[in-house]
Amino acid sequence: MSSKLDVDKECLHIFSAGRSVDSTFIQAVKRYRIDTLVILKTMLGKSESDKKEDMNIENSIRLLRSKAKEIGVATNVITVSEDNANEIRDEILRLKGDFPDAEFYFNITGGKKILSLNLFTMAVWIDAIVYYVDINENILEFTIPRIHSDNLDPNGSYFSILSILFSLSNQGKQAVLYSEVYEKLSEIYRPSTQRSKGKYPKLRRGTFSKLVRYLIEHSLIEEEYKTSNHRNKLLKLTHDGVFTFNFINRNRR
Repeated sequence: MSSKLDVDKECLHIFSAGRSVDSTFIQAVKRYRIDTLVILKTMLGKSESDKKEDMNIENSIRLLRSKAKEIGVATNVITVSEDNANEIRDEILRLKGDFPDAEFYFNITGGKKILSLNLFTMAVWIDAIVYYVDINENILEFTIPRIHSDNLDPNGSYFSILSILFSLSNQGKQAVLYSEVYEKLSEIYRPSTQRSKGKYPKLRRGTFSKLVRYLIEHSLIEEEYKTSNHRNKLLKLTHDGVFTFNFINRNRR
């Protein structure tokens, strides 16, 4: 499942250029909205094999740009040094400055490994969506963690919510009533503030709402509604939420 799209944001895709970059474009445009496309290619060596590979890539880029023009997608080609990671990162940073409000997508299917790896690294910094088109022309998205595990205290409320949802999912409840999660967290709630007269403050619904919102914003849980009138809100773990819970839970042993 691809990430939710903000319809008001421009969708900028960056492709690492390989000999079949035009084919990956065809698959990408079926799956995603593409407003602007930037193709990053590396300068190859001067050997005969490098010259032949460069020619194949240039031909593929020409086919891509022709197809993009037909559907109104603006394209630009940027050439970077293959062995200069800083130059690749600087180009991404420049594009982020040129398109500060855009939703960034990185297609790392083609091109040299160092180019694809640097795009993946930059995706962490600018919160981009990374994808790959496999040999069967299926698109695979790579999940970028939106929160570091060090920011989720195993004894804190965020992790407790993940733990409650994980435990209930193992009992067959993939989605749990908002009110049920609130009640279970209330039983074990231990805020970071000092206790008053030996007692912990009661969990307020406003506080719980903020905890839930934080986890939703970091793609660890999601909410849905049991009925069409937006009553009986449900919460459930995302794939990232399950992974995060398992990762922290194992490390705490």
